[in-house]
This record gives sequence, structure tokens and C-alpha cells, in this order.
Amino acid sequence: MPSHGRLKGLSRQQINMAIQRMSAFLQAASSYKDLHTEVFGETFLIKVPDGHIIRVSSAD
Repeated sequence: MPSHGRLKGLSRQQINMAIQRMSAFLQAASSYKDLHTEVFGETFLIKVPDGHIIRVSSAD
């Protein structure tokens, strides 16, 4: 069964490395659309250096 992006069975060191990589990734990204509410909940969009736009929203 896929994990859908949730971390399972990782060591503290692996989790810390993932957090550091995500932090660096987000620092290189720029805000594309500020936090707002859609029918599915709160969300915002970021644009990463390669031009892709990523939506971030709550899991519920």
C-alpha cells in the first residue's frame, strides 16, 4: 500500500535530513498565491525554480 508521502520507519537522522532538504527546497521557491480558503480547506501555491507550481493544503 502506498504511503502517500507519509514517513514510515525512518530514523531520527533520516527525518532530520528530509527536513533539511525540504527547508532548502522551500527557500528556493517563491510564493505564487498566498494562503486562501477553497472548498476543500486552506491552501497556498508556491513556484519552484524549475517553474512547477505546487499546491500545499491540509490533509483532511
